[in-house]
Amino acid sequence: MLPQSSQLATLNLCTNPYCCDVDGVRIVGTSGQPLDDMQRYLPADDRLGTLAHSLQFQHLAPTAPDTLGCYPFASTDPFVLDECPHLYFAGNQPRFGTTEITGSEGQRVRVVLVPDFEKEHTCVLVSLDTLECRPISFSGLGTDAMAITS
Repeated sequence: MLPQSSQLATLNLCTNPYCCDVDGVRIVGTSGQPLDDMQRYLPADDRLGTLAHSLQFQHLAPTAPDTLGCYPFASTDPFVLDECPHLYFAGNQPRFGTTEITGSEGQRVRVVLVPDFEKEHTCVLVSLDTLECRPISFSGLGTDAMAITS
């Protein structure tokens, strides 16, 4: 997407799925393939509900490695969630969606579907203080200008 970015010292590549802590907020997310694969086997297109259920089941990719390609791990499953995050997201989804659920330790958990930026031109802003989130859409006004709407 940004071919010249690899030359920058500020580039920080990460794994998929990815887990990090930012100012005490535990964030876990994927680029969306596990959710897409789970949806293949469900009768309804409730992506937000499916993502929330995978968090409640404490597993990021329950269909891997059977129908979702990944390295087969023999002794441990790296997709098991040992700790419940505060923010759980899946990227490259058809549309924005969010809900709040109660985590395994009684904490608030924000679950977010992040739209496919190439198709929707939308990103999602999340407040680390309140876990409130909103989509920010970029719509082209020509070759030199962009409009931002929220």
